[in-house]
Amino acid sequence: MEYLTRYTTVLSLLDKEVPSFDVLAGSITSQSDNTSDGRGHNREQESKGNTRAPVLIHQLRQYQQGRLTENHLAAIAMEIIRENEQKLTELKAKNDTLEKDYGSTVHIVGLTCQPRLVSCPKRHLDAARANTAWCPVTTDGELVNSEPNTGDEGRNRLQKYMGTCSSPIPLPPPPSTLNPLPTTPTYWETKTRVRVVVEGVPFYVLEMGLCEAGQVDSGPWVSRQRRSWCVRVGICGRHGESICTMVYRERERGECLQNTMSATPGTQATLHYGVVLDVGRGRVAFIDLDRGIVLGKYDEVFGEPLVPLFSVGYPSPDYTVSMSLISGEDVDMTDTKRALVYQALR
Repeated sequence: MEYLTRYTTVLSLLDKEVPSFDVLAGSITSQSDNTSDGRGHNREQESKGNTRAPVLIHQLRQYQQGRLTENHLAAIAMEIIRENEQKLTELKAKNDTLEKDYGSTVHIVGLTCQPRLVSCPKRHLDAARANTAWCPVTTDGELVNSEPNTGDEGRNRLQKYMGTCSSPIPLPPPPSTLNPLPTTPTYWETKTRVRVVVEGVPFYVLEMGLCEAGQVDSGPWVSRQRRSWCVRVGICGRHGESICTMVYRERERGECLQNTMSATPGTQATLHYGVVLDVGRGRVAFIDLDRGIVLGKYDEVFGEPLVPLFSVGYPSPDYTVSMSLISGEDVDMTDTKRALVYQALR
């Protein structure tokens, strides 16, 4: 019963055969009926073929009304469990082939009878494009809020945006294209270490998100840019001096969670956020991996390639911020994370 309760939304999609139970006629044959064999199977019905129940949800209601036996319910549950396990085994067996097809690490998320494939392509914090006046990328590949460095003004560096980016993500071929390449949702995450040195609340701690290619360097923050979606950590203005986690969609603030971290000197915190992107479907979502929740999910019509953007706080001796980008095979796809990714895609 616990299994069936967890999977009621999926059960409603399935049809199962229930021996000796005529749903359409609204009657159940007694096991003591002289037309029934010793196992409770009605021989007359078997000669005509088993009756197909409309949906399992209806069968559960019949069980609650006492018109379906526990043996029937157990048989239904065991068949579903066997089918789920078989499908999951088949998917896992194909995992190597899937990774070769998609060119990246592939994970299976969601219910085993309705699995979703999520790829984790390798992404990087582009040191060559980082705005070194605000947030350089170290030799270890981390984005940090170090002191300004105006000596390196490379031709391709971001001039306005206070951070860096990763490689653009192309849009899928239009529906009219013959034999379009399959698309699958993608996932990446960031882990940011913050240390408060002296008294004072950091106004701005970090941003991570994405925007359409034409908006990449149009302003200092992705949360203030058109055609952008992101997570921002800092003072929100609504909750005094609380450091909040906020999600933005095209400059509009959505969910705002208070007390993300303390501003007390000596405080050290690690902030962990994930991005789920399905360019084919037009879905972008953000996950707070520390709180274990989906912060926001949006359905969009993308008009240009999408560029992942990353930023950490102002250069300051008052607090230090160091962000790492986690992607590809470095993603540890735990069961909890799988459930959050699946929720973000639903």
